[in-house]
Amino acid sequence: MITANLQKSIINYLCNYGVKRIRVFGSRARGTNKEESDLDLLVEFSRSLSLIKLIKIERELSEQIGIHVDLLTEGAISPLLKDKVNSEAVTIFE
Repeated sequence: MITANLQKSIINYLCNYGVKRIRVFGSRARGTNKEESDLDLLVEFSRSLSLIKLIKIERELSEQIGIHVDLLTEGAISPLLKDKVNSEAVTIFE
């Protein structure tokens, strides 16, 4: 899982972009992450953001927290993985 300080940093950063919900999935949600593991985030925004804006947010958040972030929206999840992602996702902000 992620620490309270890391969670606070993620929420504070993403609130600048009108985030409605943030969920963690993958190894950090399962508690099987290693120190070098990335952070998989499933994010819902209050308004539609361009792909370029999402990439910028992903890059800047990664730099800010010192962990590589993979930022996904519901629409970007492969239909083959959607059920797995949703079943393990842990909500950290809503």
